[in-house]
Amino acid sequence: TWEIPPIFSLIRDRGRVESSEMYRTFNMGVGMILVAAAERAERVKDFLSARDERFRLIGEITTGTGKVRYV
Repeated sequence: TWEIPPIFSLIRDRGRVESSEMYRTFNMGVGMILVAAAERAERVKDFLSARDERFRLIGEITTGTGKVRYV
């Protein structure tokens, strides 16, 4: 849900690195992550906005299969 900075494409292409390895090794431009309960999302957004912090909702935690899947 975020735009991957061009530097990661350069690393992948020039280094012939598989996409799965790129996601395993790098944060792909995400930076810092804050995890909060869904019912607190609006409160967290308000808190960050009041402090002129940039933020983006990038996903959610869901029940999984126990296996890691890389895009």
